[in-house]
Amino acid sequence: MPRFSIVAVTATAARAFLTDRSGASSPPKYRLNFALGVNGRGGSFTARMSKYLPGDLALSVTYIPSTESIFAVMYGCNKDQMQIIESRVRSAGDRTKYPLLMIGILVELEKERLVSMADHLLDGFTLRSEHLENGSWDPSVDMSKEKTQEHLALCLQSRNLIDHMKAVRRQVVKLLAEIEEFEDYISSHKQGGRAHDGKRARQFKKMGAQMKKRLHDIINEYDGKMDECNMIVANITLAMQTVCQTR
Repeated sequence: MPRFSIVAVTATAARAFLTDRSGASSPPKYRLNFALGVNGRGGSFTARMSKYLPGDLALSVTYIPSTESIFAVMYGCNKDQMQIIESRVRSAGDRTKYPLLMIGILVELEKERLVSMADHLLDGFTLRSEHLENGSWDPSVDMSKEKTQEHLALCLQSRNLIDHMKAVRRQVVKLLAEIEEFEDYISSHKQGGRAHDGKRARQFKKMGAQMKKRLHDIINEYDGKMDECNMIVANITLAMQTVCQTR
């Protein structure tokens, strides 16, 4: 009988899983890192968000074809994240039978995290731009040492977020290829010639196609947000150059 089990673990309980023996978190600075492995007995998948931004999570998924069982553990969840994950799983319907469902949920959570940060930066930049467009901008006042530091901080935060989104985008592209690898594994793996193996493979392929379409949408959204953050950097750089020339 198919089974889908998920455990959401709090940040405190996940500390041992997310930290290596030296006490330093193992993932690189900019990464939503995916690792997929399949063999004759099943498949396993792990993923880890970057620890350098708030709300980071880690995921471990195990799929056992012989029993059609899926076991998933999401590490580092706060209360709000637990509720969001539970809501997404409840609304997934038959997609809970798809072994890569939780991977898709993690990608969505990471996208929401980064897009929210980009929108926050853009809001701050828009307020400054409106001030400039209204004609009330005075370099001697608006580019004081304190204001200059604020503009520089916004510029650096935008560049940092661009680096994060670029790295995550690369991992999402990598995930597209790994979905293909998983589909090939399911298509070629038979459990004693069971009649419904072919049906399962077709169902997984259909769900995989839906997931790949959504991943392409997410990639496009990252591209748009990176363009917005690059616009912030370019405009702040231009403003700083203008001030330097007028002084």
